[in-house]
Amino acid sequence: MEVKWYYEEDDEDMLEAGEDYEAIIDLPFEMIEVEEI
Repeated sequence: MEVKWYYEEDDEDMLEAGEDYEAIIDLPFEMIEVEEI
C-alpha cells in the first residue's frame, strides 16, 4: 500500500505535512507536486 500525497508546487507546508504523516503512520508516500488543486 502506498499513499499518493498531492500538494501545490509552492505549498511547502503541505509537503512537510505529508512527510510528517509518512513518518507517523509508517507507510510509503509518493509526493506528487501539481500546479493547482
